[in-house]
Amino acid sequence: MTYLSNNGNEVLKNHLLTAPKNATYLSAQSQNTMISIVGEAVREGVLARLREAQKFVVLMDETQDLSHRGQVSIFVRFVIFRNGKEKEEERLLAMVTADGKTGVELEALLLGVLEKYKLE
Repeated sequence: MTYLSNNGNEVLKNHLLTAPKNATYLSAQSQNTMISIVGEAVREGVLARLREAQKFVVLMDETQDLSHRGQVSIFVRFVIFRNGKEKEEERLLAMVTADGKTGVELEALLLGVLEKYKLE
């Protein structure tokens, strides 16, 4: 944030200069809370578009984090029809920790995410 305020973001610079030191919202906890809130709002938009499209495909990608736990990104690809035109979209649906790497374990993980968001 300091980098941004020092390099042209006047709104952020003003906030850091004038806000009480205990209300800058720059702690890791504050930032993670904001990221979660924005993420949920974005996910709700993706879910609304998915329900409009009715059909979708799932893409999954797994990588290890620094603690060697599997992190799975679940993407959805779908087509929206508007004004007689079709538009293909691909969006991130979820990022989840994978406890296993077998096909059966990844299938269970995916089905759990789809159930959580009430997608068939």
